[in-house]
Amino acid sequence: EMARAVMKVHQSQPGELSHRQLLVGRGMHLAIAGKEPPLPDVEPAAQALVREVLSEPELSVAALMNVVDRDTIAEFRRRDEETAERVKAIRELDSKLDRREKRRRELTNVLNNGSYAARLRGVLALCNVDADQFYKWLGEADHLDRFTDELHGLNVSTTLMLARDRNPDHEVHENDGRDYAFLGVAIPYGNIVVTENSWAHFANATGLADKYGTSVIARTSELPEVLAQQGCI
Repeated sequence: EMARAVMKVHQSQPGELSHRQLLVGRGMHLAIAGKEPPLPDVEPAAQALVREVLSEPELSVAALMNVVDRDTIAEFRRRDEETAERVKAIRELDSKLDRREKRRRELTNVLNNGSYAARLRGVLALCNVDADQFYKWLGEADHLDRFTDELHGLNVSTTLMLARDRNPDHEVHENDGRDYAFLGVAIPYGNIVVTENSWAHFANATGLADKYGTSVIARTSELPEVLAQQGCI
């Protein structure tokens, strides 16, 4: 996703198929690695079976959902609590800024600091883009908005966070970080998303659902109708 955004927006190169198209059409491994997975040296029929299994939708979903063990989940929970406290502090500091300035500040911080920024610098190196020149370019004109619009997960999580923060009575919850991570994948790359009422409302009210062509609902009772609309039943 990052590499595609760098090529499309910064280098003005035509983008290849999106990760969503690759994922749906050819499986999780090819979507991420950009090539067929290495197959065991066995007879062609067995190779064909392995290739079919690796492209199963269930494996793609499992990989997207980051299946982990209980100890790792417990560690995630601890980090979620710490993240929630940091978000509360940032929310208080930014409370007097207008919505556009809040968004620019949040996006600039994410792209310049922490693990996300480290991944971006790695992508820039792979694309033979000078990082200093890129960040200078990013601060000009509408480049930040255009670039982050192609970083779908970041765009979704930032939009949802800012929508939530419009209501000062909407408390920061320790699960919010996990919700952002889940919805940042599910909304841009899924067809149907079932989530809690507030996130479903924000996803539809902000136009995220329409932007990505995703049905975002809060009630499982709506699933039959939505599945029928998608041609699944």
